Amino acid sequence: MSDAAGLVVGSIPQSNAKRPRIASPHSGRRVSKITRACDACRLKKARCTGTKPCPACEKRGALCSYDSQYMRGRPPTPPSSALAPDQNPEMLSEDQRSPRFLDSEVAPTYTGLSSRNSPELHLTDVQGQYVDPTSGLSFLERARDRFSSHRTPKGHVIQDEDWSYKQQPVLDAGDKPLALTDGDSSMTTTLPDGDHATELLDIYFDVCVATYKPLHRQTLDAWHRQTLQNAAAARPRIHNLGHAKLSTLFAVFAVATYHRRKTLDFSPNESDALFKASLELTRNETGLPRLESVQARLIQVFYLLMTCRMNQAWFTFGTVLQLVSSLGLHRRERRPRQDRDYVYRQCQRRTFWTTYILDKYFGVLMGRPQHFHDDDIDQDYPDCVNDEDMTATGCKISDDPDDCLIEAFVENAKLARLVGIISRKLYPTRPLSTNKRLEVTHKLQHDIDEWYSSLPAFLSTVKPTSLIRSLQRQSVAMKMAHCHAIMHLHRPFLLRPAAQDAEASIKQCVTAAFTVLRTADNIATSGRMFHAFWWTHYVTFCALSITYVWQIQRPRYDCGLDTEHLFKLAERCQTHLAHATASNSPSRRYSIILEELRAEAGLNSGCHPATGMNDDENASTSNLAFEANQGDFSAAANLFESWQISDWLDLDALAYGYPNGSSPDLGGVDAVFH
Repeated sequence: MSDAAGLVVGSIPQSNAKRPRIASPHSGRRVSKITRACDACRLKKARCTGTKPCPACEKRGALCSYDSQYMRGRPPTPPSSALAPDQNPEMLSEDQRSPRFLDSEVAPTYTGLSSRNSPELHLTDVQGQYVDPTSGLSFLERARDRFSSHRTPKGHVIQDEDWSYKQQPVLDAGDKPLALTDGDSSMTTTLPDGDHATELLDIYFDVCVATYKPLHRQTLDAWHRQTLQNAAAARPRIHNLGHAKLSTLFAVFAVATYHRRKTLDFSPNESDALFKASLELTRNETGLPRLESVQARLIQVFYLLMTCRMNQAWFTFGTVLQLVSSLGLHRRERRPRQDRDYVYRQCQRRTFWTTYILDKYFGVLMGRPQHFHDDDIDQDYPDCVNDEDMTATGCKISDDPDDCLIEAFVENAKLARLVGIISRKLYPTRPLSTNKRLEVTHKLQHDIDEWYSSLPAFLSTVKPTSLIRSLQRQSVAMKMAHCHAIMHLHRPFLLRPAAQDAEASIKQCVTAAFTVLRTADNIATSGRMFHAFWWTHYVTFCALSITYVWQIQRPRYDCGLDTEHLFKLAERCQTHLAHATASNSPSRRYSIILEELRAEAGLNSGCHPATGMNDDENASTSNLAFEANQGDFSAAANLFESWQISDWLDLDALAYGYPNGSSPDLGGVDAVFH
């Protein structure tokens, strides 16, 4: 049977080698595929030998039954487990279970990157149904199995996951707990001051949220001065501020402190302590909601996103959405109140549009519905005015205006609107005709092109390296967002490469993926803070998955790209992604999913992306080779025959579902291939 991974068994291509099989209880040679698990193993979605009693039930002293309904014809009779130890697969030693022992026709050595080659995975139980490893479902199920077992390709256990989601509050379940020491207390945590505070605020406004601008720098500086005055006068910290404003300050410093880290062995205690103080303040907030109530929780969402605490981010963002709606920030203010000056009104707009952008991108990231509908919104975009040019009465007119830092934010909001339309129209829950899909795709590509042509030069044609830090970060962020919109629009055509007009869409999609990988590689190799850019991680994941699916589908035409360079970039970026997310266990799932998908694509290297470590730890990533197997890809290409267009969203969201299949977002993998 052809194996799309193209891995090597000795000197024999995997596509020609026989898969390892477990000794049969009847013949003593090989067993046919196990077709039924016992009731207990099926309920737990655990491996089962199909014998009665199975080793798992026998070890627990439990009754091993096969009474659950069997939906595939006459149920097979479970064979007795009264076998010699060397005939029972679960009783074999680790060495005996190796492919060399189980099948003498397999060459003596066995190497490979993916768990697809593990002998215990040559039949998988998915939602009570057995799936052959060559099915399109298998690579996702193998990844899901590794999520629950925390295994790396080398079999090492992840040491930083000694916590269990089963003991966590329901709104935090699955997220890594805050890294706090016994001495940490939200009441004793102090805000940075002096030059250190100025540096952190510069980092926040220039780098951390380059294209999200819910806050006004001079207003935040005034709040910070008030806290220092309170401390000097021994007054309560919330004096003349209130809980929400002080919480916003703590959240901003938490975000900036996390961004400031330079190495992966950095302890996040300091940033987590600041974030905890922010949480305590918002929990103690009383009275009616205010604009600052939204801003504080919005910055908390950013911190949770960049630290990969996705479930807490999702539920906190739900509160933000409700507060925004209750304050009416989505509607234009027709009768401005006299007590709200120009700065306040602009912050209202900024806060809403930041929430709007997050709603569109969060929905894509998590594979969940959008909450804002454009028909319900008439809020104006913020004025393109730099913070220092804003006054209570309006904006100052400068004789020599600089490039405005708000322009990228406004353009990001416009692009997010297009991404939302793409999600709604091209990833529907109901099928879309081919002609209608082509019509919508052409229209939306035209809209994206018009949006791009209207960008100021510093966001489009000027090289980022020639810009100041804040504009450089904005330029890179907008390039990634532009490429993501193109990939999001055209990647459905990868599933049907022979369809009408698929060639043009595939070329645009793969070219955008190439640009993303080149940009991500530049960010990571230049020493910039790739670890903290949660959106960049996601877009890089999208580009890598597109590269691998394109390789699996192998269309007869090329995309005018240097394929070898593309695969080398993919290799490096997968390593960057693994390193960047090494301390964030949910985001590490990106690497696991990509490794399984890359194996399907038949692409090999000496790197183990799930750990980010090369066999030779001193080897330079530039020396990692990406070799494409030139064997038979017909089996791999069939992986996507049953995919629906909306299944791309399920693939995106798989990294951020709940562990062990306890939620439809992660466990309902059968829904991905409906």
